[in-house]
Amino acid sequence: MKQLRLSRFALIIFAFTIALVVYWVVDTRCSSVQPLVSPTPLAPTHAGNTNTPPTLPSAPTTTELTASTSAPANPILTKLMSTVTEADLEFYECALDRFRYDGPPEEIIPVGVVPLTIERSLFRTFLCNLTVSFKHLVVIVNGFADDVNDDIKALEILLPKDHFHVYRRPEITSFSGCVNIGFEFALSLPFDEAPYLTVFNSDTRYSAGFLNRFARHVRETVLPDKPLFEQLTKEVEDEVAAAKRDNRTTLRTLGLKGLSQSVALPDRLRYGDPQVMRDLFAKHTGVFTHVTRTMCSFAVSRLVVATAGLYDENFFPAYGEDYDWVARVDLMGFNHWEPGEKNIFGSFQHILNGMLGTVGVVKDRTPASFYLGLSLRNMIDTWMIYKYTEVKWGGTAGALYAKPYLTVKYTSPFNSTGIAIPLDVWVFDEPYMNSVKAVGFRYTSKESILRYNISLLLPLNMSQYAP
Repeated sequence: MKQLRLSRFALIIFAFTIALVVYWVVDTRCSSVQPLVSPTPLAPTHAGNTNTPPTLPSAPTTTELTASTSAPANPILTKLMSTVTEADLEFYECALDRFRYDGPPEEIIPVGVVPLTIERSLFRTFLCNLTVSFKHLVVIVNGFADDVNDDIKALEILLPKDHFHVYRRPEITSFSGCVNIGFEFALSLPFDEAPYLTVFNSDTRYSAGFLNRFARHVRETVLPDKPLFEQLTKEVEDEVAAAKRDNRTTLRTLGLKGLSQSVALPDRLRYGDPQVMRDLFAKHTGVFTHVTRTMCSFAVSRLVVATAGLYDENFFPAYGEDYDWVARVDLMGFNHWEPGEKNIFGSFQHILNGMLGTVGVVKDRTPASFYLGLSLRNMIDTWMIYKYTEVKWGGTAGALYAKPYLTVKYTSPFNSTGIAIPLDVWVFDEPYMNSVKAVGFRYTSKESILRYNISLLLPLNMSQYAP
């Protein structure tokens, strides 16, 4: 009898797994997956003083969208509006409000970046909590949670297409990979259109006017970065051109698979006296946080993204990537702005680990969303993030998590391995990431997880490319 019950249980699990796989495949094929490339830069929509940001276009209301008879009916919109609830309409109106603003243009956030995985309800309340507007809002749908994707599909119809940008990653990338999409998007725009960007977790809340005042402060601080940004960008372009002309191999001409590096850190700074680089960037602020160095919501200057490079995507699926990146930024000499105990902008709240807090919640969750949440929890529970941190930061790894940015004297990345690499680079290990992903989806056991392949770093050793 016991064997019979086990057999029936196995059949149920098998059928459920097959159903999920079919659902995943269908949803993946039906979704409009965009490649991981920077979008075509948008032309500036303003003239005259380039230090004045453009005003936002007027966003249509839900009534205007549904009452228009001058254009053929959108079947998706028709279906959407026939099934919406009052909560849905409130959410859509909140989203539209993020592109309506008649106040000072410097209080508009040029680029907002929001990674989304399973936190549908948090994202809804996040948008409705905001009082700030966006020039560009970039949402990265990370995974195959259909309830999240349904909300984003609705917003794609309702919101201005030139200002609301969606990237879909149904195969699941890391949180760092999602942030990098936002970084690359901002870098694809002219400096005056995106002198900085802000990254949000959906589990953050702000008092009225908080982000408006924060946006004004950040903009005033980073506008003087433009001459140095243009100088360093031109210097890197000249370096690459000279290396190609002389048939000389540099890190930027190497063409190494999985290599990520900054777009505007010239070799004279990358391989030169570290103090020279620190003295240069000490005159600039790279990171702005809402409270004492908490990276749940923050702004970064265009200059720091262009010179410090992208988040390290080997921190998979989440946690540690922000501390790693800021440690690199600190070593480069950039200032880190924080408001102190008495926040001058208002009150700020972080619902700690809000995304993971929804993992065990069944109410209003679809099977695909619930399954994705449990899988992410399994991936994080492998502890591979921390093991990678130990390899990268050696004896300071524990302090990176316990007391980030406070009293730790960081060395250069991977210093304990005997391989010296520049601060702005990292190499992605795809087999390592896939092994963590396989454990998360219960394809394999924890014992099968691969460790990060240190040999990938050998071609980066600084002594090979120093001028």
